[in-house]
Amino acid sequence: PGRLTDHDSLCGTLAYASPEQIAEQPLTPASDLYTLGLILYESLAGTSPYKGWSELDIVTHKLQGRPLILHERLSADHARDLLPIIAQATSSDHRARYPDADAFLQALQRTQLLPGHLSAAPTPAPPSPERIAALLDEAQLHLTQCRPREAQRILRDLPYNLHALPRCADLALPRLLLQAEVAKRLGHFGAAEDALRRAFLSLPGDHPLRAKAHLAFADVLFELQQPEEAGLHYLAAIPQRGVINPEAALGNLGLSRIAQHNQDLHEAMHFADIACQLATTLRDAPLRASCLLRRAEAYHAAERTPEVIRDANALLEYKSEAEGALRALQLLALEEARAGEHEATLRLVHRATIHPLAAPEARALLSLDLAAAADLAAHPLQAVAHALQALEITLLHDLCPLDDTARHHLARYHLASAAPDARAKALDLAALLAQPSYRRDDPIHQTDALNAAAEIALRAQDHDTAEARLHSALRFQQEHNLWRPRPRTHLLFAHLREPQDPWQALEEATLAVEATARFEAPEQMASARLILGRINLSLDQAAQARILLEEVRLYAEEHRLHRLERAAAATLCVLHLTRDQHREHDLWWSHIQRSLQGRRHQRAALRRDLADLFPPQAITSEPLRSSLQTLLNQLSPP
Repeated sequence: PGRLTDHDSLCGTLAYASPEQIAEQPLTPASDLYTLGLILYESLAGTSPYKGWSELDIVTHKLQGRPLILHERLSADHARDLLPIIAQATSSDHRARYPDADAFLQALQRTQLLPGHLSAAPTPAPPSPERIAALLDEAQLHLTQCRPREAQRILRDLPYNLHALPRCADLALPRLLLQAEVAKRLGHFGAAEDALRRAFLSLPGDHPLRAKAHLAFADVLFELQQPEEAGLHYLAAIPQRGVINPEAALGNLGLSRIAQHNQDLHEAMHFADIACQLATTLRDAPLRASCLLRRAEAYHAAERTPEVIRDANALLEYKSEAEGALRALQLLALEEARAGEHEATLRLVHRATIHPLAAPEARALLSLDLAAAADLAAHPLQAVAHALQALEITLLHDLCPLDDTARHHLARYHLASAAPDARAKALDLAALLAQPSYRRDDPIHQTDALNAAAEIALRAQDHDTAEARLHSALRFQQEHNLWRPRPRTHLLFAHLREPQDPWQALEEATLAVEATARFEAPEQMASARLILGRINLSLDQAAQARILLEEVRLYAEEHRLHRLERAAAATLCVLHLTRDQHREHDLWWSHIQRSLQGRRHQRAALRRDLADLFPPQAITSEPLRSSLQTLLNQLSPP
């Protein structure tokens, strides 16, 4: 134990590994107490001390023997008494920790926060197999009735390893699958993945539950941003050709989700159509409702409005499928918002709002989606109205961090509306974002809010405020050793510096690209390199700009980042126009035209992306201004 596995990775989660385990030294009971101290920290703070850190940063922090960074929640009265216990349990020197678990428990009991008889509690006898089976049925019933927390409570009281109990081995697999489904419903995808991996270890190849396990595993992997592995499990759940069963329909539904995630909209519609046909053949009404919803989502992404309306209206006829009907109303509202039909949008939003399953978070997200659709349809006042409604919902129901997202979007739409008091309102919202808040319960959320506040100040031409907030964000990131928010901070610095010192802007963009190399984030990497290429173009470094932009386009294409791939191709169009290289421009323009064919909404999105990529201060020459305007005219709706 304590050595690297055959896959050259530590057993267990790195954040919970003791320093001696990372250093590949012999492990002792004190190593387990180190992990227990971290769990105590997390139970009090509500977050890991290493949340948002890269693996390299975690390893460095532990091997250098630095103390844990204390979260603000640990300053509460009930937590303050436990800080010395956490400090001793997580000491970098294993000899300074508690000698055994009893000593750790006694220290806890001395705080009078735990009952003194806890260590003497008798071990209850395990329940009988019949009782376990009845409890699993009860948990399944709670899950069916949308009460996952009740199901979780029942499962938590069951013995951990049913394989070791007499006559209970056959119940172990159903328990793990049910446990994974409960964790998935509660959004605990890491726990769901762990349960499913344990299930597959004991699952024979011909087991009747194997297809169900593949589907559950695929759903979890998709939520964990592992679409390729999820796709393999969806494929494995589909039976041989000619066999029609619910697993075949659900497998095709999953493949449709992955295809849409990869922006392969033709495949997304194709798989959803197969799933609908299978559900119709099976005469399974709930399954067909799910298939109709998936197909309507795919059609919505492909901007095929008649088909969206057809499937959404068909879904509304399923009176028993309340959740699907709610999403159908939302899709219809989004289609009306795209078309600029404000009154029709409001009527559908009202129907969706009074729906019995319309949770506050879903209503707020719908309002933000409607605001984005109205903004792209060039209806800024409608965008402001929808974003304001989203903010009101988040404040009324205390939805954090969604309230900060709503503030950020509302400020942007205010600036786009060009109303007389729009700038003042946007800056007021940015000031709220910049204020430290106890509700931002993790450092990444706090620094994201500072970045958003700086962006709004920058858009409002308040450069001094923007610079002060960016410096605050950078200090905060360095203090908490955060890397994920850092590229955005450097890119905002680049936009700020460009008018006075474009070479310093180039340096900031380079720092952003270097920061993205510290963690796996293809979208941030492509965005940073795209802006670096654009700055080179503004500096008339055409050869370097072309190399960077072509690399970005290929990288985005490889990672299926189609919006960034189109933005890179459009920037190459601008570059070739500035050089009077019309043949190369025509080739890239044809490529863009093919990817945007029949997609008016995505055409408008590309215009917006180019406007953000080329702010007025970035246009340093008349050829560049003229070339950009030519391309924007080409992208204008017919």
